[in-house]
Amino acid sequence: MKEFLAENYPDFVLEENNIKVITDVKEEYLSLRHGVAVRDISDSTFLILRGIDSFDYLNRISTGNIKELAVLHKTDTLFTNDKGRIIDKAAVVRITDYCFVLGGRGSSSRLKSWLERYITSENIAIEDMTGKYAIFELIGPQTESYMNLAFGEVLESLNEDLVIISEINEIKIYIAKFKGYNGNPKYWVFGDIAGAEVIARFLLEQKSFYDFNFVGEDAFNVYRIELGASIYPFEFKDMFTPLELKVMENVNLAKGKFLGQDRISKSETFNRTKREFTGVNFENKCECELPARIFDENNKDAGTLTSCAYSFSLTKQIGLAVIDKQVLAEPKPLFIRDTENNNQPLIITSLPFRK
Repeated sequence: MKEFLAENYPDFVLEENNIKVITDVKEEYLSLRHGVAVRDISDSTFLILRGIDSFDYLNRISTGNIKELAVLHKTDTLFTNDKGRIIDKAAVVRITDYCFVLGGRGSSSRLKSWLERYITSENIAIEDMTGKYAIFELIGPQTESYMNLAFGEVLESLNEDLVIISEINEIKIYIAKFKGYNGNPKYWVFGDIAGAEVIARFLLEQKSFYDFNFVGEDAFNVYRIELGASIYPFEFKDMFTPLELKVMENVNLAKGKFLGQDRISKSETFNRTKREFTGVNFENKCECELPARIFDENNKDAGTLTSCAYSFSLTKQIGLAVIDKQVLAEPKPLFIRDTENNNQPLIITSLPFRK
């Protein structure tokens, strides 16, 4: 993949094996907002679970209805601890008698250890295949049209519950469709890492008249913060519950017992959350280490800043935060401390961000 980028995008920026920028951050952002954007997320957690108890086990240890998954079907699920706090979000794909678990970027060893922690006598084997599969995420309002042009009738039966197996130049691929970050569909195209460049070249060759770009994490981070989208390791890091992060659509309380259900169910039934997920505007552009403590003028804890970036469309720095509900009910000046140890004012705003 690096050879493909070097050949087609010689100015791409790689930092700690993370693709930060491929062409230009603003151009990539515009493709995310208005065209077709392709992220290489091949470092996302990729686990394979085998064994007759795998599906029942996943059903008991996560929030989605895994037990009833049919072959070549998928569902999103959250892994939560016994306090109902999110460890990670993952897509579970049933292939035949085994399944893929595709989680956050950089969380493979953590999630694998978490899954192994509760295995006792179950017949389950977990294999970490992270980095052995090339995974491309396609995002943007033109993506649905682009995918139909690129793959044609292959996609006729595809919906958000199914996974399709196909080929690109004799390279086996999987295609999955998801609800996107802003309501528009997003797609994953993935296959063996040996075929990464073949898949990438094919996607590039299909660009036609579309506003098409491979995008790095800098542009994507701006885009997903503007939309209020939580991801690992920023929001999903065993600090907050599904209700606090407003991701209850990934929780099936009717399916039966699962780890963290009691806490989540009580919170949902009685709305017992002390914190709420929201947006914040910065008065000044600054650098800060995440997560950052948010405090009031009396230095009293008010919440946690989980993400931040400079928004091109809003022309200011913005962020995502989980704030104490009492603070939201009685607004007061809030601050974080930047990397130079200066207090930086924050202003609470609703999500998604709007001009």
